Amino acid sequence: MEKNTFSVIKTAHAFVVSGILAWVGLILWQARIVIDPRYVRGVFWEYGSISLYAHEVVLLIVLAVWLIVLVVSGDLWLVVKKISVSITGVQHFLALAICLLILWLVGGVFWSVDPLVTVSRLVHIVLSALGVGVLVYYKVSWQSVAVMLVAGEVAQGLLAINQTIDQVVIGSTYFGISPQIPWQYGTSVILYDQGRWLRAYGSLPHPNILGGISAIVTLLAVALYCSWCNLPLRVRTMRAQVVRAGMLGALVFIMSALVVSFSRAGWLGAVVGLLWFGVAIVLFKANARGALLRAALIVIMTLGIWVYAQPSPFVVRLSAQAPLEQQSIDERGISFEDSKEIVKSSWLYGTGFGTYTHQLLTQYPERAMHINQPVHNTLLLIASELGAVGFLLVGSVVFLVWRRSKSHMFSTAVIFSMGAMMMFDHWWVSLVVGGSVAMIMLYIVHTIDV
Repeated sequence: MEKNTFSVIKTAHAFVVSGILAWVGLILWQARIVIDPRYVRGVFWEYGSISLYAHEVVLLIVLAVWLIVLVVSGDLWLVVKKISVSITGVQHFLALAICLLILWLVGGVFWSVDPLVTVSRLVHIVLSALGVGVLVYYKVSWQSVAVMLVAGEVAQGLLAINQTIDQVVIGSTYFGISPQIPWQYGTSVILYDQGRWLRAYGSLPHPNILGGISAIVTLLAVALYCSWCNLPLRVRTMRAQVVRAGMLGALVFIMSALVVSFSRAGWLGAVVGLLWFGVAIVLFKANARGALLRAALIVIMTLGIWVYAQPSPFVVRLSAQAPLEQQSIDERGISFEDSKEIVKSSWLYGTGFGTYTHQLLTQYPERAMHINQPVHNTLLLIASELGAVGFLLVGSVVFLVWRRSKSHMFSTAVIFSMGAMMMFDHWWVSLVVGGSVAMIMLYIVHTIDV
């Protein structure tokens, strides 16, 4: 009986590890059930509605099995004890910073301008944090996590290429994809001399999200390829060579998604991250220079092919002189001014997690919904919703994770890349997918050894 019980527990542990990796791979799957849809003047209010995502259902199943396994095996108390015990060095301060941040987020419910939305956003964040906690508990290798993110992004690349060629996004409830047509109002397009050019969405809500995630996964794929090419001679088998070639193939699709998203923030993040990581490899990792060169050639060739095939949209997007580009810049200017006012009025506590647009709707009830959006700057959004205290706590967690990283070459590249993108986008905090990807990347930053 004991032997059978041990076998069942061992199988359950394997299921949890496989399940949590599946969650990482499905994190970009945006199918969801809208539990409490909210509308403002007949327009769906994304940031005030409450949803449950398909990948969160997968995560809930994994967490339930994990909890049962811990109870049956008697390891639950050991986990609680490990969390509660003070750990020496930087990790002790990291655990303290995380606990204080969680307490601040929970406390924010009491002064939030929309407590229900804050509780909903907290549930999403806690679920993702528990998912990362499972990765930590099982000490899942960064390579395994990276492979799943790369696999998920390859699927986005395939979708993005198809959308670019067909110039239409076909909707799907099961994949969480909204239909997008270039001539339709509200669709993200580039207005150029030949008409309206559709920016690729993948399965994500906006091309900027596709571009941002593609940028960070491009950097991750390059790091993974360099790591695999740096293996000892005894493990450089034919199978390993096929896997490495497969990663270069994956890089074509990931880079394609980045290019055809036409996200300037994503392009900037990729340039910053790849340049920093590339220079660090050249200066300090002589044995990885060949792998870096091969990956760089794939990146440059993919970019060159897309630009050569259709140069006009790239010229317009980079020049920022077209009417739609100028309109976007003007609207961002308005949002920056709005955020400054909100920060001034609630600088210490903030408005409450996830309530930025609620505050805008209160202050400007007659303004168009496409203007009452979160400020396109993640740092200002954090300061607005969490106040100065929350802003410092988030910064402390990121800094302490970076300090404890085994590879400051890669971790610094990731922080700089994400930081550059966060200066021009809000979805890292305002949407569930952004927060989940950010936390998974922090886990990789914490464990990577390239």
